[in-house]
Amino acid sequence: MPARAPLCQDSRCRVVQRHLCFRCTSMHSWTSALPDALQEAALTQRATVTGCLQLMQRAAAQRDMSFMVSLEQQLGGILGLLANMTADQQMLFFPVFFFTKSVTDEHFRKLVEFIRLDTTELRVVTYSLNLVNIRFIRQQQEGGTWAEPSAYISCLLSLLIGCRLNDISRLAPPTVEIMLGLPSVSFSNLAKWDRHNAIVQTVCDSIYQLQNEKQVAEIICQQLQQILDSEPVTSVLTVLGALVFFTAAQGGSAQGGSAHKLSHVLTRHCLATMMALVDMEVPLLAKEEKCDSLRVDNLAVVSAWDVCVKFCTSFALSTRILEIISNKIKGLKALSDVQVVVSTMTQLLKQTRDSSQQIGGLCSSIVTEVQALFSEQDLKTEQWWADFKYEANLH
Repeated sequence: MPARAPLCQDSRCRVVQRHLCFRCTSMHSWTSALPDALQEAALTQRATVTGCLQLMQRAAAQRDMSFMVSLEQQLGGILGLLANMTADQQMLFFPVFFFTKSVTDEHFRKLVEFIRLDTTELRVVTYSLNLVNIRFIRQQQEGGTWAEPSAYISCLLSLLIGCRLNDISRLAPPTVEIMLGLPSVSFSNLAKWDRHNAIVQTVCDSIYQLQNEKQVAEIICQQLQQILDSEPVTSVLTVLGALVFFTAAQGGSAQGGSAHKLSHVLTRHCLATMMALVDMEVPLLAKEEKCDSLRVDNLAVVSAWDVCVKFCTSFALSTRILEIISNKIKGLKALSDVQVVVSTMTQLLKQTRDSSQQIGGLCSSIVTEVQALFSEQDLKTEQWWADFKYEANLH
């Protein structure tokens, strides 16, 4: 830690109730050492981090020039050490981050890495993103160059995606989704969905507070569409995050050409996700009916299913999904594969708001295709087939 701060001897400085004044020149050499002292404390003397951060907050609020220059030079190193601090100490740092003169792409990348850590508490995530967004809004209102808009939008997009793209395996086993010509979705990190969902909600709130929210939402739609289209295997966190963002954005922000293209891409990813969830053979009925029978890790499955259904019902996409199934189901050979597809449709039909006339015609087409693939003897004892025909008859 730096040496104990001397009391200001300058009569022009206002020292009230022993509060340190960082404006006088006698203090500059001392305050400039604070960022370096914080990094040292985070590595070797964690008990002193809190006091150091409190001094940094005061120096930042008083715009001490020597301190601000030193902070800007060492901001990347401090962001890299946030994981070494307690949650309360991390909360003390972000008001200091708020007063920084400028942030770069690299700073945002380190912020994203910190937020993605499982050990970073959600209260810290929400607090930090709210402060960063307020600071960016101030730049929009008052001008200045605190952050490049493209760098901030990239930060928000990275948080929506939920993981580094190269963390997802490029190899996918042959599944019913692939046989139907649908995207391949990796469920290896589904257990993290509840946490990621909270981050996505905060990101969506941040976007809607921006002055140019529609333009930002349109840019993010374009980027998500390119990512989903280009990746051979997509993380379920990315798919679900995109579904939540799109469902919320269509309520007022993103309604341009990029949003239209994204809706088509998302429909296929949503169907692939729903079939995989059904194939996991966990209860997907109303949570109030099944909560007692669910294991903790299966709560993420139910939540993911709810996200998919909300996307489908919000934009009357059940018809589009049934069209995809109707055109592709004839390519399936195994009864177990057909069961996954049909069971998914049964669950969706229970909650659809689409036109009954359209739904009825497509369901009839699916029944015809399945009966052409398998004999009546194969199907008559299958409960999933009886359930589908019952729901189809209701439309």
